[in-house]
Amino acid sequence: MKIADREAISRKLHNTVQELRGNVRIHVRLRLFLPSDGAELMPENPQSVMKFDTFAYMITTNVGSPHTFKFDKIYSQFDSQEFVFQDVSDFIQSAVNGYNVCIFAHSQAVSGKTHTMQRSGAKFSLIVTSYEINNGAIRDLLTVKSDSDVKHCIRTDYRDRNYVEGLDEVDIDFDRAAKQVDEIMNLTARNRSVDRMDMNAHSPRSRSIVTLKIHGYNEAQDTEGERSLNLVDLASSERLSRSNATGDRLKEAQAINKSLSVLAGVFQALAKKSAHVSYRNSKFTFALQPALSGKVSR
Repeated sequence: MKIADREAISRKLHNTVQELRGNVRIHVRLRLFLPSDGAELMPENPQSVMKFDTFAYMITTNVGSPHTFKFDKIYSQFDSQEFVFQDVSDFIQSAVNGYNVCIFAHSQAVSGKTHTMQRSGAKFSLIVTSYEINNGAIRDLLTVKSDSDVKHCIRTDYRDRNYVEGLDEVDIDFDRAAKQVDEIMNLTARNRSVDRMDMNAHSPRSRSIVTLKIHGYNEAQDTEGERSLNLVDLASSERLSRSNATGDRLKEAQAINKSLSVLAGVFQALAKKSAHVSYRNSKFTFALQPALSGKVSR
């Protein structure tokens, strides 16, 4: 059997396994209590986890009438970054195989989501972009401050795929790829819009999307394709009554809540296999439509 045929079978088997495990999965990572949490977030607090079972993937909250929630995977507060990334590697392989992938990190503020984020015969190139969506506006996180007011729109290319136009792109050198991507993630964190709120001294006010565009070309088969891996750090989930947000900050918080509701609606429509999915109700979901729709890149 030819090597190309073996690779095709391998890709098909890998993606079949991923589909059987679920195209949409929810993983939960617990964190340790911190000194800054204070007495309010001690274990007896109703918002704290009372017990969890990493084998049954179930969490029970500490309330008068305990509620139990089931997830696809639970990481304990003692699991390392390396352990978490082992599961992520399957998504990386799916991206290489031609699928657009999204990895979302979402939680209440100060929960550690940003911490968590921090083939033969084929040739690949990698380009990275990074941007944020804040109160309906798209801002490039890799550009100089003087260009920060440039307006970026979401367009649809000839392959019917959405993209954000005018973003700075960084070509990745595979010999130093890890260092380059790490520098990009740090630059993204520095340039991202944050605000001092009662619940968090540095609460992100936006959703940031770091996109790794993978372009593959197989000279022997004269085939090429482009796919993407999106690392999405959602804005912190805040209760308006507790954040004391007012004015523009209140509008931003309301915009964040609306986009999260639209995202939930998209997931519900996809789960029901609805004929119409409301991607356009938010710039956030519209920009990520190629990955959320589950279509294979060509």
